[in-house]
Order: sequence, then structure tokens, then C-alpha cells
Amino acid sequence: MSEEVDERRAHLRAISITSTTALAGVAAAIGSEMVTSGMSPENAAGSSTAQLVVLVAVVVQLPIYHVIFDEWGGAKDVLYVAFMTFILWFVTWGVILTSGANIV
Repeated sequence: MSEEVDERRAHLRAISITSTTALAGVAAAIGSEMVTSGMSPENAAGSSTAQLVVLVAVVVQLPIYHVIFDEWGGAKDVLYVAFMTFILWFVTWGVILTSGANIV
């Protein structure tokens, strides 16, 4: 019975981390668009302030996961959070920039 509970806990942990990193990436893309709202897409894509937004999104998540989950903090976990947040930010912000959408 304990093994089943551990499997369920690990599954819920994986779902929670994956979904929150995805949402953080999308939120960072919207934040990057807000920061670069007056720029052309070419200038916005090279903005270091927009890239700082995704870095902040990653850094904010790490201590939260450390508090919430018992087994947290390995290099694998940190890299996973950084990668997932960055990829969702990159794709979402790329779509925003190429579509010419005005979110702000």
C-alpha cells in the first residue's frame, strides 16, 4: 500500500511541476511582451530586459518548489524547471512577435 501512495505522490509532483513551469513560461512571455510593447519585433527579440523576465520566472519558482516538495533540489530538477519555463516562454513569445498580436 505504501508503494502505491509513493507512486501517486510522485505522479502528482510531476504533474504539478510540469503544469506550473508551463504556466510560468507563458506568463513570462506575456511579461516580455509588456516590457517590449513599444518596440518593433526585431528590436524586441534582442531585448535583454525581455530575457530577464524569463530568468526571474525561473528563479522565483525554485524556492517555492523547495518549500512545497520534500524531495527537491537536485540538478535534474533545477534544469527541468529552467528548460520547461524557457521553452514555453520562447515558443509563446515567438508566436506573439511573429503574429503581431497586441496583448497589452
